[in-house]
Amino acid sequence: LTFVQDWETAESLCNFMLEHDGEQATLTYKPQADGAATFDTMVTIVAPVIGGAVGTFNESTVTMPCDRPELTRVTQPAP
Repeated sequence: LTFVQDWETAESLCNFMLEHDGEQATLTYKPQADGAATFDTMVTIVAPVIGGAVGTFNESTVTMPCDRPELTRVTQPAP
């Protein structure tokens, strides 16, 4: 997971991950917003690395340990 560091917004993803480092949470991934496939798994939250190159948007990349994802397909009713 790669994201821009936003330490100024209390509800930002990087602040959430720093505050909940080591905790487990359910993660849901939907590859296409209007698609039928959804993946759910339990992840262990990992705190992001802080900082980066001067004069750029600082990014963090984390890899969170997880269980095997479970695929769910929502079937669309026939027209």
